[in-house]
Amino acid sequence: MNSERVSWFLFFTPKETVLALPSWTAPRILIVNRSLQQRWRDSSAFYPAFRLRAKLVKLLIRLAVTCCPSLFLRKKRRYVSGQKHPLAECLHRFFPSFKQSAIAYSLFSDYFISIGVLSENEYIDCTEQRGTLVEQIHHWFPPADRVVLLSGAASDPKQKLVAKVLNRHGKAIGYVKFGEKELARHRVENEAMILQKLPKGTGPDFRGLEKSDCFICFAMSAMNGSMPEAKLPALTTTDPLHEIRQNLTLLQNTQTVFDIDQHPAIIRLRKGAECSSSPNLRTLDFDKILLPLRTPSWPTVIQHSDFTPWNILRQSPTPNDLCAIDWEEGITDGFPNFDLIYYILQTAYFMHHWSAGQTFNYTATVLSKALMLNGQRPAPAIINTLIRLAALDAWLAGERGGLAGNPLQHFRLSIILLNP
Repeated sequence: MNSERVSWFLFFTPKETVLALPSWTAPRILIVNRSLQQRWRDSSAFYPAFRLRAKLVKLLIRLAVTCCPSLFLRKKRRYVSGQKHPLAECLHRFFPSFKQSAIAYSLFSDYFISIGVLSENEYIDCTEQRGTLVEQIHHWFPPADRVVLLSGAASDPKQKLVAKVLNRHGKAIGYVKFGEKELARHRVENEAMILQKLPKGTGPDFRGLEKSDCFICFAMSAMNGSMPEAKLPALTTTDPLHEIRQNLTLLQNTQTVFDIDQHPAIIRLRKGAECSSSPNLRTLDFDKILLPLRTPSWPTVIQHSDFTPWNILRQSPTPNDLCAIDWEEGITDGFPNFDLIYYILQTAYFMHHWSAGQTFNYTATVLSKALMLNGQRPAPAIINTLIRLAALDAWLAGERGGLAGNPLQHFRLSIILLNP
């Protein structure tokens, strides 16, 4: 039995009926089954969708679990006396690759298993062990009524569980992050540490930590709000991304400054490049790259390291009322403006599909309008160097996170190697 699937049920009481979306063979969220209205509301947590196709798939799955919850129940496999079920023959005749159909497979894979269309080894039964964390969740959040449990992909080495804790009105009152895999446990513990160091209002409030030999989990407050538009503003504005930039200034530590060669973030980048798998990075002339940054001293900042529109919430219409979530990759001795540059790079790649050159030019223009160093606008050479170093920081994080060979990594590498 898969131990990761055992852990799902630690968040539910034995009396609760649990539904898995999109299916028990590849679950992404688990919700309880109480009422039509509750199923519709809780299923909204099924991954954020920005594009039309993703929105349609999400809507279809939510409608299905709301109206036909039995499709998402855990079922015992029914054997068919060694004979292939007629439905299987029909499906394979008309849809020979139906298992590659994301919607059909996601919605109906448990049904196909129960009637013998899919093979037995594609189904793993779930444990009856439940409720180990339920009391702890009620201790952290006394009004807790139920949880919506979100799971990363099982193949992801940093896979974790995130329990969205709801009150009886369906409002989120907190979150619990749970890690079992080594990398997941490290990231969960790191986020718990970072949240305790953040200035008030820049992230969720830390509520508590629980460790065992098998897992680590911590609780944090719910930050209710809406995500900003996942889109980069036009360069015609006086100060593009002003609100984002102002929010990041709250994380700067002006008390501690370093010459560029002694800055902790630069030391890590230099070492990471020297030990990287890319020949192009191992041969970088760091002394030459850092030359434009040698004049001013540089402070440390609390760096999010995954600062994107989908990791930011606007808690009210008030300007500068932004809050960052998902601090798993956060560090306390990061480099100024890396988060701002990362925000642009990620949005440009995922939402605008820009080339490396187009992204570099846009980022340089934003920084030239926004940054001030020692009361002056930075020279183009300083801006270009900051962009390349921030892209290197992101590339190294991607390699550590298992993204080697990913197109996103090629995009970041192209930016690092650009030298306008």
